[in-house]
Amino acid sequence: MLRQSLVGGVVLLLACAVALAEETRGVITKVQDGSVTVRTGGFTRGKAAEDAKVEEKTFKLPAGVKISRTAGKDREEVKLTLDELKTAVKVTNVPVTVSHDDDSVTEIKVSGGGRTGAGRIRNKDKKDDK
Repeated sequence: MLRQSLVGGVVLLLACAVALAEETRGVITKVQDGSVTVRTGGFTRGKAAEDAKVEEKTFKLPAGVKISRTAGKDREEVKLTLDELKTAVKVTNVPVTVSHDDDSVTEIKVSGGGRTGAGRIRNKDKKDDK
């Protein structure tokens, strides 16, 4: 019984590792009609910044991809359109987590605080946040 539990735990951990490997965190640098470019790495300061490896990855952007943003831990997810994301990229740095299968995006989650940068995108529901 113990051996079966341990084997099940190992299989579960391997499955979780595979699922997490399909996400890329970074900052969107360019949004075009059929693709999105994300800059990864290089988020450290000081001497570690010199050693940080900065990469730009381009993913295919299918029609109807889910784009969402959460402004805080106690708030609901807000759906965004591709046009709103393009506008936000022009105005500020947009930190995101891109879920993908190989090179095709399945979901984009915009992260960021409630008062800075990407956190202000479509924050119409909370006008008292001053």
